[in-house]
Amino acid sequence: GKTAFSMAIAENVASRGVAVGVFSMEMTNIEICKRIIAMQTEVPCRQVDRPEDVRYLQEVIERGRPEIPIYFDNSNSTNVDDIISRMREMSKELSCKVFVVDYLQQLTKKGADKRTIVSEASVALKNAAKELGVTIIALSQLARCDDPVPHMHQLKESGEIENSADNVYLIYRAEIYKGKEFFPAP
Repeated sequence: GKTAFSMAIAENVASRGVAVGVFSMEMTNIEICKRIIAMQTEVPCRQVDRPEDVRYLQEVIERGRPEIPIYFDNSNSTNVDDIISRMREMSKELSCKVFVVDYLQQLTKKGADKRTIVSEASVALKNAAKELGVTIIALSQLARCDDPVPHMHQLKESGEIENSADNVYLIYRAEIYKGKEFFPAP
C-alpha cells in the first residue's frame, strides 16, 4: 500500500506540472510506471502488464498521460548519500521539487545496523530537503502486529524518523477490516 499511496501522490503532483523524482529500492521503474498507468487509466495493473484484450491497450494509449514530469533514478543505489547526490542533480537538471524514496529500510551502509541506517538516512533526507528547498516523501515499513490500526511505535527501525519528519502519515484502510474484531468504533 505504501508504494501505491506515494505513486498516487507523485502522479497527482506531476499532473499539475511539478517535477517529481522517484527512488525505489523495492520495485523496478517499469513496475512503477505500470502502476501509474493503471492509476491514470483506471485499468487494473494485471491488464496493463498482460492485456487479455486489445481494448485495455487502447485505453492505456488514449487515457494515459506519459507527458507528466515523473523521473526515475536508474542508478539502483541503496546508499543515502548517493541518493541525495542524485537528488541534487535531478533538482538542478530536471527542476524536481518533490522526491519519493521507497523505502528507508532498504537503504544500506557498510558496517551499520538497520536502526542506525534508517536514523541517519531520515536526518540526511531532512537536511537535503532544506538545502534543496524540496519536499521528500520517505516511505517506511511498519512492524506487523495483530492490531491493524497503525501506530507510531510500529515504524520499523524508527530511530529518528519521528523526530526528523515534518509529518508522519500512518495509512489505515478501514474498509479492509470492517466487521473484523479490530475495527475501531466510529
